[in-house]
Amino acid sequence: MAGDTELLHDRNRLSIVSLLASSVVGSLSFKEIQEKTELTAGNLSSHLRDMEEIIRRYRNPEAEPGDANI
Repeated sequence: MAGDTELLHDRNRLSIVSLLASSVVGSLSFKEIQEKTELTAGNLSSHLRDMEEIIRRYRNPEAEPGDANI
């Protein structure tokens, strides 16, 4: 699937998904992800925003970019 490839094509995004999937508590704070990936706050925020948009498009292929309706 194109969404899967787009979501995970970047090693930083793959690291983020891996951290979240392997979290014992089921979630991690922004700061925890930032520390573990060694990304700047701006870079991590940008990756998370892009990943959210990819997931949104995957769930609703007809949606316009940035459309809040999932």
